[in-house]
Amino acid sequence: MESFINITLQDQNDLDLEWKGSGYQRLALFAMISYYAKLIKDKKVIWGIDEPEGSLQSKLQKHTFQNLKKLAQNHCIIITTHSSFFIDIHHLDTTFLLESNPAPKKHRKKEKVYRNTTFISPSTGPEKLKLIKNYIGIDAVDTWELFPNNILVEGKTDRNYLQTLAEALQLQCPNIIPVHGAQNMRIHLPFYNSHRADDDQAKDNTESSKEPKPKITCLLDRDQEGRDVYKKIKPHSYENIEVSTEYVCGADDDKLKDKFRRTIEDLVYPKVILHATNQFLTLKKLNKIPEDCLEKRLTEAYQEKTFLEFLAEQARHADSRCNLNFNEKGIKSEICTGAIQYIKNPPEGIKKLDESHPQVRKFLQKLFTFRKNSEEGPKPAQTGGSNERNDKKSPKPVENRQLPFLS
Repeated sequence: MESFINITLQDQNDLDLEWKGSGYQRLALFAMISYYAKLIKDKKVIWGIDEPEGSLQSKLQKHTFQNLKKLAQNHCIIITTHSSFFIDIHHLDTTFLLESNPAPKKHRKKEKVYRNTTFISPSTGPEKLKLIKNYIGIDAVDTWELFPNNILVEGKTDRNYLQTLAEALQLQCPNIIPVHGAQNMRIHLPFYNSHRADDDQAKDNTESSKEPKPKITCLLDRDQEGRDVYKKIKPHSYENIEVSTEYVCGADDDKLKDKFRRTIEDLVYPKVILHATNQFLTLKKLNKIPEDCLEKRLTEAYQEKTFLEFLAEQARHADSRCNLNFNEKGIKSEICTGAIQYIKNPPEGIKKLDESHPQVRKFLQKLFTFRKNSEEGPKPAQTGGSNERNDKKSPKPVENRQLPFLS
């Protein structure tokens, strides 16, 4: 290219390009590539660039990647990178994680020789993002905490339950972010919205570079705090993210009314939570709760209680020495650990649990489904019952999720 392209940088420095900083040299190289690409529109050229982030500060890395993406609409560009700014989390089909596997190989003259075998990681979706995030060393405070599809949950136990159930039922689980309390959802949402507003790619309104807004579902317990937060979250007030709200349902909510209080433990198969609770009671040298108590759960006298409240009452009936509050953080964590172990290897098999409580799968399929953006933008869903908002003066929310179950 040097034979027919001359580059002059008007930076009040008379030095030749080869004596300028490496950052300037790289920008000049990208300018040459862009100019040359316009001259050869009818030819097929493959551009290979090794670590384009070198000597470029963060903002220039972002600009460079956006320009390369535009150039890649008509030309094939292959880059290798260690920078998160050159990875498009919205199009992982064109992003590949290369891993090296050193394996010993026999050699006549040397005792031990290692040969590196490079292979492409086969993972897809959120798992692929997590692998890349781990290899590059991106922390939770970095921008990659927010993926294209996200669920905000109140705590780590919520996330652990959802991920374990998704794996057992072979469902594709989106990115789940614990916010450590329902009230904190009202702090996270403005942060994500403002971060998206500051993103250079989000500001670019050209069709070639505009990315869909990240989708965020706030999953809330159906208790007093969850109801308060649900009413205060206004999905339509966030311009740069798509927000929706959803209450946790119970494993037997197809048999019970959905207006009663529910927490994440209500969603898990009752037999699993009971088993984990009895494990905990055994460690505390207290009597176990009999399994036939689950029949009482569906009676009118206990419907208004959460499942943990119900089990606490049954534990007191089984052993008068038991005065434990199962809603305490430490006890909830112990029950969660036991429940997850049971779900991963249930004696009767996950299929039997799924058949006895199909509402669990249906709810997770609904929760994990994120609608694609339409050209007209998302339309408000028709909702009613306990999920209905009583704010007639304000415009309807972007989406108050009552999604249809998947077939």
